[in-house]
Amino acid sequence: MCRPTETTQSPKRRRLLPEHAVVHDIDPGRLTLRYLLRRAYWQGHSEARRHQSVAGLRKELDRHRTAPESRCAPLLFCLYGAATAIGVGHGLLLRLRGK
Repeated sequence: MCRPTETTQSPKRRRLLPEHAVVHDIDPGRLTLRYLLRRAYWQGHSEARRHQSVAGLRKELDRHRTAPESRCAPLLFCLYGAATAIGVGHGLLLRLRGK
């Protein structure tokens, strides 16, 4: 079952429980640029293999563009988008080759 987080809670619930916060325990290795770019590449690759290249790329770019922590990082947005697009391209190439 999906538990509500700050991004999935309804506005009504946030008004009723404003003092509640969600804490995510994240492995420090997942906070590196290398990890994030690898994750973006493989997300793009997966989207291509699922025949969702355009929608997947748009989803990933929108996710990064609208994230509060990325509003001051246009370079990261470009890197993330490029890594996702490369993954999409590689996934499409492999799909076309039948692999």
